[in-house]
Amino acid sequence: MAFLLSKIQAMKERILSWKEGKVFMFAVIKRTDLEDKWDILISADWIKKSNDQDDLVAVIKLLRSEFATDLDFLSKIVLLEKEEPIVLDIAKAVKRYSLEVGYVGELRVSDELIIGEINLVHINFGDFDLSKTEARKKIAAIEKQDF
Repeated sequence: MAFLLSKIQAMKERILSWKEGKVFMFAVIKRTDLEDKWDILISADWIKKSNDQDDLVAVIKLLRSEFATDLDFLSKIVLLEKEEPIVLDIAKAVKRYSLEVGYVGELRVSDELIIGEINLVHINFGDFDLSKTEARKKIAAIEKQDF
C-alpha cells in the first residue's frame, strides 16, 4: 500500500502542476465488492461534465506514466465536479470528524454511505458551502413522500 500511495502522491503533484485551478479532493477508496481494487476520486474546479472525457484521458496518461503497466490495483477513475453529492458528503464528513490528509480507514459519510477504506491524498474543502447538502437531503426526503 505504501508503494501505491507514493506513486499516487506523485501523480497528484503532477496534476496540481499540470492544471490551473483548485483540486478539492484526491482520494483513493478501496472497493468492498472487488478484492484488492481501488477507485481514484478527483474533484477539481476544472472538471466539468462537458470536458470530462478529455480530462479523463489526461489523467489516464498520467497514471500510465507513473505506474507503467502496474495498474492491477485500479478499478476505476472518477472525476467529479465540486457540486456532486458525493463530494459534498465527503467534505461534510471530513469537516465533521476534523480529518486530515492520510489514511482514514472506515468513513461514515452519511447514514446511507459508509466507505470501508479511504485514503485522503489531498483535501481542500475550505470554501465549500455545506449547507447545500442539508437542503439536498431535505428535498430528497420530500420527493420520497407520498402525497
